[in-house]
Amino acid sequence: MLLHSVHSSRAYIGSVRVATGLAACAERAAERAMNSAKALVFERNGDPAEVLQLKEQQLPEVGEQEAKIQILAAPINPSDINTVQGKYPLQPALPGVPGHEGVGTVVQIGSKVTGLSVGDHVVPLASALGTWRSAGVFKAADWHRIPKNLPVNAAATLTINPPTALCMLESFVDLQPGDSVVQNGATSAVGQHVIQLARAKALKTVNVIRDRPDWDATVSRLQAMGADLVTTEQKLKADLGG
Repeated sequence: MLLHSVHSSRAYIGSVRVATGLAACAERAAERAMNSAKALVFERNGDPAEVLQLKEQQLPEVGEQEAKIQILAAPINPSDINTVQGKYPLQPALPGVPGHEGVGTVVQIGSKVTGLSVGDHVVPLASALGTWRSAGVFKAADWHRIPKNLPVNAAATLTINPPTALCMLESFVDLQPGDSVVQNGATSAVGQHVIQLARAKALKTVNVIRDRPDWDATVSRLQAMGADLVTTEQKLKADLGG
């Protein structure tokens, strides 16, 4: 029995050493893999289909106030397309990487970084950071930690449209529960956020959209979000009883 226990202990210790060695190898391999990243790069402004190129880029060393971030997801916003076209006010230095929005996970931080830790999920606070890449080294202060249980798709679209909708509801008029908000473009991303935030604030929404073949389905979708009235510019006066 004792001999069997000794052999079992040796086998266990050997297994631990093997597992530890494999984990160390995997960690080193991951670090090597994260020394480079793929990115969509444009060297001149123009049609994205013509000027964007998928390239492998070497990542710089992480500075003391920087963080290496693996991008988990990045959406395609109209502002991203406009950036590539050269029509957006905020432009990266060329050659540049488009992408104003996204979500990533922190894989390495600099020695003086506070507020972020390895493994954190983060979203960009600054614009034009270039999120259309698999990973990058950024100023740590330009990223904000978010809950890990937030779905990736929701997190990737968190920093442009939802704050815009919230700003519209809070920064211009002191709206009170029961007040009504009239908006056009209600099927846009911002418009849909306005509907949902207004419902949460006990505000009513009048949503003006263009007529379309799938009118009934569109109205049902907006009403499911909390829209009180969905109408067109032509029908607005009649629908309001005027």
